[in-house]
Parts: sequence; C-alpha cells; structure tokens
Amino acid sequence: NKNNGKLYAIKIFLIKNSDETNQIQNEVSIYSRLEHACFAKYYGMSPCDFDDEPRPGLLLDYYKNGSLQNIIDCIKKSKPIPGWNNTKTLIALYGVASGIAYLHSKNIMYRDVKPENVLLDSCTQVKLADFGFARWVSSDLTETSCGSPHYAAPEIIRGQPYDGKIADIWSLGVILYALLAGYLPFDDPSIRNLLNKVKRGVFQMPPFAPDIQDIIRRMLTVDVTKRITIDEIK
Repeated sequence: NKNNGKLYAIKIFLIKNSDETNQIQNEVSIYSRLEHACFAKYYGMSPCDFDDEPRPGLLLDYYKNGSLQNIIDCIKKSKPIPGWNNTKTLIALYGVASGIAYLHSKNIMYRDVKPENVLLDSCTQVKLADFGFARWVSSDLTETSCGSPHYAAPEIIRGQPYDGKIADIWSLGVILYALLAGYLPFDDPSIRNLLNKVKRGVFQMPPFAPDIQDIIRRMLTVDVTKRITIDEIK
C-alpha cells in the first residue's frame, strides 16, 4: 500500500478451464465468510497482470514468517529456529485444530490440510490459507479425491466415499509428525508404494514422548470409527 507502506500478498489464479473458475468462486465465497483469528486475513479480489495478461487475484495479509513447511525444512536440516520449540509446535497444532474445528462447525471440510497452507504471522501464530479444495457439505460423505497424497487419508486414497471432516484429522496428524520429526510418516520414491503405505497406515514412530506418540497414533488411525476427534485433540 503506497499510502501506509503495509505489505500484502496476492494469490494469482491462472485460469485454464471453467472448473478453475468455479474453484475461485468457491474460495472467495469461503474466505468472505470466515471470522476466526486462525485464518489468513482476506481483503477481496485484486485483478493484476501476470505474464502480460490480466489475472484474478485474492488480496491477503502478507505473512513474512512463511509457513509450517519452512519450520519442517529447518528441523530436517537440524537448523536452529529462533524461538521455536516443541511447545510452539503444540501451540501451532492447537491453532490449526481450532481453525479446522471452526470450518467443521460451518459444515466446511478443508480437504487440503498441509504445512504449505498454514502460514505464520510475525508472532508465529498460525493462519490457515488456500481453500481451493474446501467445500460446504450437506451430507457427511463425499467422493472427490483431492489434496496431496502424502497428507491424504487412507479412505481418500482408496477412492471410497469418505467424511471430509474425519479425513482432515488424519492430515493434521501427518503435520504434527512432520513438525516433530522433520520428515513425513508416509513417503516413498514410488507413488504406488506411497499410496499403499497410506492405505495400510504403515509408518515408523520416532522416539517421541509417550503422550505425543499416543495422539499421533490416534490421529493416524486407518479405522475412521476409531480416529480421534478434533475436540479430543484440543
């Protein structure tokens, strides 16, 4: 802003088909209805030029501390993060869980819970962003497969009807694991092997504290009827 010097971020859309136009409209509709401290601040649409072409864009607050993915990358490299520790990790998890709980209370399933979508403000408080895959639900089950396979729940990978709210909890468990270990619980150079690991819920548990191991196991439970709830996580 040339008047006050405030920095903003613009999410630019490169529209290729009508489905992507609908995705923009869906994201704008969700952003405009969010009233919670755990979400990126949205100011409206901001048309701009990109590659010498006019493109639609979302105007958001700029979060200079990046995302939770930056934290995971530093942990993986054993690089010290000033002011960040396991307590901060649990506070961040609580913030993400609170944001997801708010979405669920509005009958919105996120369906793309991953570290890149969890931004950090100047006080390293979490701000959820990117609602391109989020959807309002009139019933508990949906069939659309979306999101990153590393964070997707087994029921999504199997291509069966699933409860998006319960699937969000699995993704949150992957984030907690990665924030503490610096790497993902489910990974493989072969996408087929990766998907098989997710479907079976096979992963190695690092030597975390017993209570941390317990909550991760309860979040990364293949049986959706036994998976921990958002309220229990909080």
